[in-house]
This record gives sequence, structure tokens and C-alpha cells, in this order.
Amino acid sequence: MKIFLSILLLAINFNIYSQVNPKFNIIYNYALQGDIIKTLQTLETFADSTLSVEQIKAKEKFIARFKNNNDTYSYNTKDSSILALIELYRPYWRSVLLKETDAESAEKKLKERVSDYIYKNYFQSQNISKEAIDTTYADYVQKFLTSRQCNSTIGKTSSLYDLLLWQKESPTDYHVNLPEGEVNVRVVFMDDIITMGWEDYATLGRYYPGGWATDKELFCVRSAYDTTTENFRVSYLAHEGQHFADYKVFPKLTGPDLEYRAKLVELTYANETLYKTINFFIKNSIYDRSNPHAFANFCVTRDVSKKIFDGKTEEDIEKWKVVPIEKINKAAKELLIENTKLLKKAGADTVSEFIK
Repeated sequence: MKIFLSILLLAINFNIYSQVNPKFNIIYNYALQGDIIKTLQTLETFADSTLSVEQIKAKEKFIARFKNNNDTYSYNTKDSSILALIELYRPYWRSVLLKETDAESAEKKLKERVSDYIYKNYFQSQNISKEAIDTTYADYVQKFLTSRQCNSTIGKTSSLYDLLLWQKESPTDYHVNLPEGEVNVRVVFMDDIITMGWEDYATLGRYYPGGWATDKELFCVRSAYDTTTENFRVSYLAHEGQHFADYKVFPKLTGPDLEYRAKLVELTYANETLYKTINFFIKNSIYDRSNPHAFANFCVTRDVSKKIFDGKTEEDIEKWKVVPIEKINKAAKELLIENTKLLKKAGADTVSEFIK
């Protein structure tokens, strides 16, 4: 018995003090790209003996959530109506992420279930027809959530319908300098987050929308940022500030192009976070316009590379690290200014897609 206990304790101690496996993070990149099948396949290549305790826990949770479908969930609300609504979205996210159902069929089923739920639990008593709800689905979902004192954003993030819910808001005004001008914006800080949607769900909370822009104001998950850091000033405020400015100048411009421009702004201003940002772009790149962030990451990496590495797309972050920060900043700014000129030439009021 004593021998057995000694072996057991040795195994536990080995896991506790084992090194974090740096290759493990690729699974989160696949999940963020919406490829949970590849996430699960890659997880199978990692033996527990090569992982830290936290990585083993993540592996087990991914398997429980997406392979065995027996994960447990906890949300920051006791409102049964809101929890019931999330329960309708989660199977939709799972089926699309695992490619169990084609996106169009899954979206149709989601809308039917959500419309039925909010009609029976709120709008039927107000004599609002089911047909009206079906016609303007997102508007009525938001009205339902407002009736529950819950703030929300309903729409698509990449190619999936999302559900972003929070309970408290507090606004702060900022003046933001951009490469081609300046803007005054109101940032609405969100607190008491309930869910940050499918990215939060797919990556076990590692990645989620930390903020976004509308044509009226910006939204920011307060817990995601230290407002004294470059990460907030550049990756959030300048990035979203560029969106805010672009909504006015290029009102028809779609997500991939908007993200391309905002990510160039990040590389224009980043200093201490520059190489980390570039590495994130490299690791989360897909040449697919249906995934705006990943597509923009690909195009930004490609285009800035061409200016710095003699026309070659460079994916080795170590080679980027020997390039002076100022040179990368300058290349990104030049690309943004060039892109602005080309968009205006194509028709600022009408152009919707440009980068290829």
C-alpha cells in the first residue's frame, strides 16, 4: 500500500510541476476559427504527460463539451427566462461548430425555436403576432431581453448567430487619435457579463468579443481590459475607433475590409504589444471572407510582409522580431493610407468589398 501511494503521489507531482506545452494553444486558435472538429483531432495528439494540470483540465473540458456533450454550465444570472434562451442557442452553436448540421438549416431551426419561445413567454400576451416576430427576429429577441432588464447584442459574429448578454453599463467619453484623423467616442463599459456568445463557448472562455463599435458608440467588456495599458489604447480603443470613423466615411463597407483597416491601425500604433499582436494575426489567419477577423489577419500579415520582407509573406515571428518596431508601424500606416485612397476611388458611399 505504501509503495502504491508513493507512485501515485509521484505521478500527481509530475503533472503539477510539468512544463506548459506551448504547442497546446493551437487548439484555441482552431476553436476561435470555428473548427471544433480540428480542435478535437488535435487534442488527441497531446498525451496528458506532456501537458500542465491546467492544460489537462482544458483538454477534458473540450472533450466533455464537444465530444461527450455532458459539460456543465454556469451563467451570471438567476433569471430562468434568460437561461432558457441561452439553452436554445447553445445546441445551435454546437451543431454548426461540429458540422453536424449545415449552417442554413441550423439557423432556420434556431430562429423557429427562439421565436416560439419569446412569443409564448412574452409577446402573445401583448397581442403581437408570431408572424411579426418571425419577420424581425433580432429586434424582438432584444425587446424580450430588455423586458428582463438584460442588455444584449443580437446578430452574427463571423458566420454564426450570436448572443451577447450583460447586466450593467457605464459610459465614458474618449478622444482617439487615428492615423488619418481623430474622433470623439463614447465607450459603454459592460459589467456583470452573462455570456459573450459562441466564441466564449467554443474556446472555453479563453477568447470572446472584448468590445465592438456601432455608428453611435463603442462597447467594451470592462473585465477584459486594463484601461491604463497599450492593449486597451491600441487593440481596443484605436481599433474600435477606426471602425467608428469608417462607418461614417464608408457606410457600405463590410466586416472583412473594416477589420483589415482596424488591424492596420493596431500595427501602426503598437509598441510593447506589437510582436505579440503580429503573432496572434499569424496564428489566426484564414483566407475566407466569411470569417472577417481571420481573413483580415491573413491579408494584414500578407500585405505588411510584402513591404518588409521583399514581397514574401512571413509567418515566422522570430524573423519579425528582428525588424525595428518603427519600420512595421510605418509600413502599416502606409498601407492604411493607400487603402483609404483606393476605397474612395472605388466610391466611398458604395464600396462594400475591396481587399482580396
